[in-house]
Amino acid sequence: MWSRTPKAYPSMNTCQNTGGKKLKSPVSTHTQGFTPKKENSYLKNAAHTRMSEEKKTTKIVLQTEEPSSIEPAKSAQIKASFDPMVKMLEEFEGKYNEVIEASADGITPEVAARAKRLHIDIGKVATATEKVRKAQKQEYLLAGRAIDGASNILKWAISDKRNKLKEIVEHEKAKAEEARQALQAERVTILSEFVDDAEERDLARLQPDEFEALLSMKKQQHLDRIEAERKAEADRIAKEKAEEEERLRVVAENKRLAKEKKEAEEKLEAERKEREAEEAKRLEAERKEREAKEQLRQERSAEMQPYIVFIRDYNSLIESTEEDYQSQMSDIKRGAEEQWKFDREQEAKAAAEEEARKKKEQEDRLAREKLEREAKERRDAEAKAAAEAEAKEQAELNKGDAAKRTDLLSDLRGLKEKYQFKSKKNKAMFADVVKSIDTIINTIEQ
Repeated sequence: MWSRTPKAYPSMNTCQNTGGKKLKSPVSTHTQGFTPKKENSYLKNAAHTRMSEEKKTTKIVLQTEEPSSIEPAKSAQIKASFDPMVKMLEEFEGKYNEVIEASADGITPEVAARAKRLHIDIGKVATATEKVRKAQKQEYLLAGRAIDGASNILKWAISDKRNKLKEIVEHEKAKAEEARQALQAERVTILSEFVDDAEERDLARLQPDEFEALLSMKKQQHLDRIEAERKAEADRIAKEKAEEEERLRVVAENKRLAKEKKEAEEKLEAERKEREAEEAKRLEAERKEREAKEQLRQERSAEMQPYIVFIRDYNSLIESTEEDYQSQMSDIKRGAEEQWKFDREQEAKAAAEEEARKKKEQEDRLAREKLEREAKERRDAEAKAAAEAEAKEQAELNKGDAAKRTDLLSDLRGLKEKYQFKSKKNKAMFADVVKSIDTIINTIEQ
């Protein structure tokens, strides 16, 4: 169903789907014909639509309300001039409903094309309606222009008299405005002594007693503000004086405290230097003691070094008292000398035994080498004789194999060209095979 207002009917009612029921117009409803409503009112047009529930079509019925001065025959003639456009519009109703229903499922290019065509066709109805409207209004436009001419003559005569009367009224208003401005200026001058925004106030509108009350209030506020400022200034001076006295007291107190601090720091510095001197003496004594102990430790370590393997507890011995150290070192040295003497005797004995063993091994080796050399000479002589016999036998066999040997070499060379591989792995493998074939060919040709 569609809803729109044709251009030819400025007050046409919106079309509605009423399910076959009669629509009620916002204007006075008359099923057919025209009824006067108000003298000298302008022509009003309205359109009713009815839809058949079974066929789902819209029927447009023209209804108008016109001035009583228009004859019924003229009204009927006006209605009849628009009936062709009504029929044209009703003919497009079926196509319009089809496009609207199709667009509900999605606007496709085909639906858009149908909508565009229908939009153009309905636009032609609007164009035809506009032409009829202009033709029907021409007579009334001419009459309206004549009425406007007569009216303008009366308006000119009326406006001339009214303008002169207005000048008299405006003159009085100007005098009142001058008086108001003078009063405003006078009151601004008076009030400016007590407020900063006097010029921004509309003082002329106040009655004399109201202005006097305002002036009295602002004057008192001004005096109160001056008194508050005076008191604030006195408080400020008193505060600054008290602050200065406090500052001087603090300065004196700081000087006293600084002096006491300096004396205390000097005392502490003297005590610190005394402690540092005593600490330096103590550290020097400890240093000398450590150096003496370190010197003794180094001397003992040097003395203990040759006997280190005979010392059970190195740290205990090197840290022991001088008496214990000398007693233990005496025992260690004596035990070490005895051990060293025993070790030298054992080493001499082992050296003699080793010399005898080496001599015996050399004699055995020379005898074994002699036997091996004689055995090798016999094997070489036997191998040479066997090789000479084998070579002689092979030479006899090769005399009938010359043709076979030639065929074998040809077959081997043919294998090198017979196979072609594509992958890198197989190409590398076949390259090794070709090398092996070359080696075999060289062997055969020798």
